[in-house]
Amino acid sequence: QYDCVCIKYSYGQIHKVCPTAWQQHLASAGSEEERHRIHAARLLGEQVTSLPPLAEHAFPPDCRSRRIDPTEANGNCDHPDDFVPFFPPPPLPHSPLSDETEIPPPPPSDETDVPPPPPPPNRMGLAVPEIIYQRRPRPQIDIQDISSHIILPKLQDTMHFITALASATLDDPVTKLTRTALDRLRNPPRQSLQIDNPGHRHSILTYLTTEHSSRDAYQKICRSTARNFPG
Repeated sequence: QYDCVCIKYSYGQIHKVCPTAWQQHLASAGSEEERHRIHAARLLGEQVTSLPPLAEHAFPPDCRSRRIDPTEANGNCDHPDDFVPFFPPPPLPHSPLSDETEIPPPPPSDETDVPPPPPPPNRMGLAVPEIIYQRRPRPQIDIQDISSHIILPKLQDTMHFITALASATLDDPVTKLTRTALDRLRNPPRQSLQIDNPGHRHSILTYLTTEHSSRDAYQKICRSTARNFPG
């Protein structure tokens, strides 16, 4: 639908019509100024009301005495919903002056004298509840039975080491393990090992590089020796 402000059918007030009726209203405009205003209403919509009103001579003499049929004003459109009757907006109510503005009364004294809520209790001084951990019994593992069922060579070597470690004692004249060494074997450290001895680092690097001997391995050993044992 188009916005139209023709004088013949709506006395210059903006109203919506179908395109066919808009063309008829444009053709029945009484002056060139009215035609420009109808075109402006189609483009600007509600903003056309900000334009200055038409002059007195733009109104046709029979526009106030002639009764307009709604079908004619709508331009015989196929859609009856295209015709929207115009109803002037109601007048605005009288706005009171600034001196007559009602000021809300102050709140009662009992609401203003309410003390602030107490601060939350300090939880730092409270005792931490004891946490009960779930302790499961240690599983019973028969090392000898597992060792007898292992077939792969790699697993057999690993199982031999585990068996020797399980049977190690402090009184064995061959192993001669101290109590500290035995505890370390049974309970290895969980953190990464810090190697600060240059000789230990050199030995480890030599072992790792000579696993697959080559010229590159020999050069790595030379660089490690020169770095860890300067001079």
